Amino acid sequence: MMSNTGEYLYAHDEGFEAIDLRFENSSLAMLVIIPESGNYSDFENTLDISVFQSIIESLEPRTISLAMPKYSFDIGKDLVSAYTQLGISTAMVEGEADFSGINPVDDLYINDSRIAASISVKEAGVQGACSAVLSMEGNEKIPDIDDYLFWDGIIIGYDGYGTWEGFWAIQSPAQPESTVLGRPFIFIIHDTEIGIILYIGRVMDPSEQ
Repeated sequence: MMSNTGEYLYAHDEGFEAIDLRFENSSLAMLVIIPESGNYSDFENTLDISVFQSIIESLEPRTISLAMPKYSFDIGKDLVSAYTQLGISTAMVEGEADFSGINPVDDLYINDSRIAASISVKEAGVQGACSAVLSMEGNEKIPDIDDYLFWDGIIIGYDGYGTWEGFWAIQSPAQPESTVLGRPFIFIIHDTEIGIILYIGRVMDPSEQ
């Protein structure tokens, strides 16, 4: 468990408390949401972009004595099954997919799509990395497109990879309130300028971190 006292953006409402950890010299921040004890599942089930935005809008500067676990995660996921669950099915079926807007002379279809991500939260700040791969298969060579990284006769694909890191921006303390992340919490890495969410995850047992 790492601890620090400083001025943070903080919100407390019925069912949760939240603290926004800003990164130094960056527009990125990590919003930590701690649902009330025994209320985690109910809160997570109602969390959507409107709830996220309302929490951001309710944040106010507060001097906090914060205790938070160090943690790191690595995750990899096959997105083809996720597409199917979302109702995107024909795009993965040869002969049924329609990508004529990309290449009108070939019957392209998605044959693989994966994403991998990692995040590490330590005393100094946060490090993250992510990679996404999409590959498509067809019968004929497609026109050259800069974003496509490889072509071996039947497969084309797009591969994107990015890394970033941020260091906590902490101001001098006054008389602090205490916030201990000792129960399940949700963390959201977001861009405070353009409003997009980069990562969302959860720590279910902080005592194990």
